[in-house]
Amino acid sequence: MNSVSGTGPLLGNETIPPVNEPHNATDILEKLFQNYDKRLRPEHTGKPLEITVSLGFLSFRNVKEENMEFTVDVYMRQVWNDARLAFAGNRDNALILQHEALKNMWLPDTYFENAVKTFVQQETRTVVLYGDGLIVLSQRVTITATTLMNFRAYPMDKQVFRLDILSYGRR
Repeated sequence: MNSVSGTGPLLGNETIPPVNEPHNATDILEKLFQNYDKRLRPEHTGKPLEITVSLGFLSFRNVKEENMEFTVDVYMRQVWNDARLAFAGNRDNALILQHEALKNMWLPDTYFENAVKTFVQQETRTVVLYGDGLIVLSQRVTITATTLMNFRAYPMDKQVFRLDILSYGRR
């Protein structure tokens, strides 16, 4: 397992390291994005990029049996490494990026395959960029999705509500 100051993606139940912002954050950001091409995923010439996705459920509501739909509010966290954005070689320092700064960097094209409607609360989108290139993207998302429901045992039926998470770049 990686240590907090180690390199590489987080594994299993490893926690996100604390955020200590460096005093020269503006200078670091200007240098990082000078020759950075956000159209290319990290390690684009090598193996597929591994992205860890976790969902924290805030609410589960609006189950509509007639449409086989449900709505959830989640905090979605995605974690990956982008060595092009490493600025310190370790996880002792980190930058917090929001709003306009996110337009400068590559972000995963993750989507919910069975979603009827997805709404990302833009004001909650936050990236924590660690000195070794570890990136943690967090955002609040409201998803209305479809799922197959089985009513044969009604009113004692049990339902499984699925969220199928995929990437446009990797089908």
